Amino acid sequence: MQHSKLLIIPLLMSLMACGGGKHIPGFPDSGSGSGGGGGGGEGTGDSSSINLIFTDPGVRSSGVAGVKFAEDIKYGAHSKQRFDIHMPQANEATPLLLFFHGGGFVSGNEDKLYDKLGSDFPTLLENGYAVATATYQLIDNTHLDGVIRSLNDTKYALQYIRRHAQVLNIDPDNIVLMGTSAGASSSLWIGLQDDMAEPLAQDPVLHESTRVKAIAVSSTQATLDTMRWTSEVFADFNISDEEGISLGGGAKRALTFYGVMPDTEALADPLTALNTPEIQAYRQSVDMLDFLSSDDPELWVSNTGNYGGKPEDTGSYFHHGYHARAIHNHAHLASVPGVYYYSGPIGSAYSDPTGETRLEFIMRKFAE
Repeated sequence: MQHSKLLIIPLLMSLMACGGGKHIPGFPDSGSGSGGGGGGGEGTGDSSSINLIFTDPGVRSSGVAGVKFAEDIKYGAHSKQRFDIHMPQANEATPLLLFFHGGGFVSGNEDKLYDKLGSDFPTLLENGYAVATATYQLIDNTHLDGVIRSLNDTKYALQYIRRHAQVLNIDPDNIVLMGTSAGASSSLWIGLQDDMAEPLAQDPVLHESTRVKAIAVSSTQATLDTMRWTSEVFADFNISDEEGISLGGGAKRALTFYGVMPDTEALADPLTALNTPEIQAYRQSVDMLDFLSSDDPELWVSNTGNYGGKPEDTGSYFHHGYHARAIHNHAHLASVPGVYYYSGPIGSAYSDPTGETRLEFIMRKFAE
């Protein structure tokens, strides 16, 4: 949590004050003090109320008796700012598992929850734990603010749920984040930072804490500073920055990820565009490895895909076991507890000696 988004704002403000370029979307303008209506994807709906309509879950049914299901609950004005929730029958506030889907921040929807949780889904509900899945705005060519828009949405979804914990019968102090791929890195981005509550914000949702009980992720990225992948995550493979951009989906994707206009000049020299002081500050603001500190929640991390050698394509570049290895190494140095499983070349793979499964981890944390 040592280099949270909030700590990077003064650097950005000084850059702009000195004529250092445009304002990075997703960071508040100096002196704004406002919340949900701001840039970067936070909610713009009516945060003072919540509209719960219980419906038949249909194919999303858990098969568990007494569970109530509400879908497409708005936490903002955009069509992607929605969440679904399964609420078990309970006489007291329940713990919550909040899931964020993957899709590289360019695709994906809430239904990925059911594929990724599998049989864990009904088991959690049977044991009295609520399950929610939230969608968020994606990176596109319409908004030049990059991944911070998606990340701020996931943060705001958590805060919105906390704001309405009583209506949702949720224990706001017993929330575990879970995600896969982009949803995994979103969960880490939220949970490893200092508390991003803004007690003076006009939007009361932003008054809510962003701290959580634990984080369970799979197929994650170690950091969303993708330039750090070549220099550190994959240092064993001597991948050049140019090769990394290609493996990551090309120059246009690398540029729009950080809100850089993919014009002719930037496309011709993406490394220069990605290393301006402003974009370096942006990259630092999404570098989860640098957030790790001893007061962070316990982690469960699994990157066990069949990516044993040097990354050869986008899938292996984004989901390689070495992402989990980098988190493991940095978390160990920061004294952050965790359970890890990851693939790699002979001698570098790792399987936690406890053998604790994701479900066992989540249920243990809920019970603590």
